[in-house]
Amino acid sequence: MVIDRFEDGFAVCLIGSQKLLIARSLLPADVSEGDILVPASDGRYAVDKEKTASRRTAMRTRMASLFSKSISDDSD
Repeated sequence: MVIDRFEDGFAVCLIGSQKLLIARSLLPADVSEGDILVPASDGRYAVDKEKTASRRTAMRTRMASLFSKSISDDSD
């Protein structure tokens, strides 16, 4: 599940098209939007650092591709 945003002490997480609210108190202090969460054995949640990094790299690549196409299209 991916953290979409924070609202009123909760992380709004997306699992596909479903939304799930998770109390901020159940998350590590350093979580941020875009982090991928996994359940921990103590009932809290942890950040899957490897999947989060991979997702962020894929998003950067996708954005760079979109911007380069947009710039190419504008130069015609």
